Formats: sequence, structure tokens, C-alpha cells
Amino acid sequence: MRVINSRSSKEYKINIGNDHFIEILRVLNQKDKQLNSSIAPFISISRVFHLQNSWYITTTISLVNSDNLQNPSILEYPLLPNESVLNQDIETKDRKAIITLSKNQQVVTFRSSIPISENLTLKAYKSNEELISEEWLIDVNPVWHIEFKGLESIGNVVVNGKLLPKFKPWENESFRVKCIKNYSSKRG
Repeated sequence: MRVINSRSSKEYKINIGNDHFIEILRVLNQKDKQLNSSIAPFISISRVFHLQNSWYITTTISLVNSDNLQNPSILEYPLLPNESVLNQDIETKDRKAIITLSKNQQVVTFRSSIPISENLTLKAYKSNEELISEEWLIDVNPVWHIEFKGLESIGNVVVNGKLLPKFKPWENESFRVKCIKNYSSKRG
């Protein structure tokens, strides 16, 4: 084993194994360790909007980079107007779901209900502390005719044998879902 100091004041350790391989490892000093612990949380948010005979949302929030975080990350995720969280273990405050993510709790899923409405406006989460990736899937019962305004679908995803349109908004981006109930007509 040899330790090499480069001009950039970084230390590297070189191991030469018995099987003729070379392993180069960077030796972290205290300053490097502090930088690694201050990495912003990267959070993935997936919401499936189930527009059925009653409307509900399944939200899954995942901590993607849990290995790099020293402290839990608390996310205050804004709820839609009139959205009611159905899970009793999810705290809500000021129209936000309070979600705690950590190395031990990397994924939180909750279900909420929303009233049936002719217009549903969705807005992507914006954060100053976390890096966020959000996606929306729309699961529509044939009883509804829907139109999307303001954002294009990036494709479709098969979920439980159903083809659902998928949207990947940028932070603070929004779009509207217009919903009209289909009424069947009898022909005689």
C-alpha cells in the first residue's frame, strides 16, 4: 500500500493485490466528510390520480439518496384544494402532508380523496431545500371524458393492466384536467 499526495491536496491510497489488480481509493479528510453530509435530499414523488366513480390519489414519496444523508429529511408536501389524507399515520398541517424520510424510512405511501370536479388543476411541488422529481399518472374510468391543458403527456405506463398517461412536470409547473361525465344513450 502507498499513499500519494497530489497537487490538489487530495490523498489517494493505492492497493496492489495478489491477483495483479490495482485499487485506487480517495482518502477523505474531515472537510470532505462534512461536504458529503450536507448533500441536499433527492426526493421522488409519484401521484396516481384515480378518477373513478369516486376520486382518490395514491401518493408515493421516496428518498433516492438516503446513503448520503446524515439527518432525516422532513417534507411539507402541499395538498390540493379539498384533498383529504385518508391514512391516520400521516400528519397534516396547514393543507400540507408532513412526511419524514430517512435511511430507515425511505418510502412513504399515502392515499387521499378529492371531490369529483369538472376541473382539476395540478401544480408540481417547488422546494428550496430538496431536489424533487415528480410524476403524475392519470387512471380514468370510461365514465369520464377528459382533456388535458397546459402540459403534454410524456407517454403511457401500464399499471395493473391499464394504460395510464404519464406526466413529468418541472417544479412549479401546472396543468388542468377537464372532466366531463359520459352519459350513455339508448337506441331503440
